Amino acid sequence: MYVISITGVSSDVHHGTYKKDLTKPETIQIAIKSLKLSYNKAETLKEIKLLNSCKHSNIVTFIGWMESSESHPICIITEFMASGDLATYLSKPDNLLLLSTTFSYIFQVLDAMIYLSHKHILHRDLAARNCLLNENYKILKINDFGLSREMDMNYEYISEENPRLPFRWLPLEALLPTSSQYKIFTFKGDIWSFGILIWEIFERGTNLYNGLNLPDLISFLQKGQRLSCPKQCPIELYTIMLECWDENPENRPIFDVLQNVIKEVYGQIEPDKLDIPVKLDDSLDEGYESPSQSILQIS
Repeated sequence: MYVISITGVSSDVHHGTYKKDLTKPETIQIAIKSLKLSYNKAETLKEIKLLNSCKHSNIVTFIGWMESSESHPICIITEFMASGDLATYLSKPDNLLLLSTTFSYIFQVLDAMIYLSHKHILHRDLAARNCLLNENYKILKINDFGLSREMDMNYEYISEENPRLPFRWLPLEALLPTSSQYKIFTFKGDIWSFGILIWEIFERGTNLYNGLNLPDLISFLQKGQRLSCPKQCPIELYTIMLECWDENPENRPIFDVLQNVIKEVYGQIEPDKLDIPVKLDDSLDEGYESPSQSILQIS
């Protein structure tokens, strides 16, 4: 038995229950992602393969898949995360978000991304909307492997144009066509997106880049401009975010290094400041500025 919870362009998501053993009364809550007719079966099977291979406490648990009705040929079944996605949670002013909680979410994302990078899995859609929270908002798990790829040892993935790509979360090299008119994705692209995710958390879901379209965003980034430092974000953390957004992918840190340096930043925060709420500030309507206007520039 299930009820629809979310309707999307390519899929519907339902909440249901599942019995692992029909002889016992115990059930578990599940999320059922029902793909619509426009889905790509080959891509879906790749997503299923990746989900099934990932076993981590900060990655949504894959339970199974099945072929269903003609209108929704394939359903992907995962554990149910009761509090929904992080982006929605951040956007509601009444939801309390302490500074300590922001770092907890950041560290949980890092744990998951270190795991994926060690398995040579590129996520390509790391964003607050794809981070799910449990019933008490303490546990975060990464979801949605629809754009993910398992990569070989050259750590590079070439893709033709894809309208589903979340361009405001992507690095400059993934937005610009190469000489062959293909776009390049590497693990350092996920690093860029991680920096954007930190910005999302501290800005409580403020409109990213103030809604810039793709050509304007490319121009903005090519000029060396970046998202500004959120008001309540420690300047030391913003310095790290700027490193994640370095135009040269080779200069960006890896997730293992990020975990260590962000732990150092966290350790320097006075304990009483960790209980300060990170508030939704409606006055921050721009969401970006040039590095010359920012409080710090990476050398």
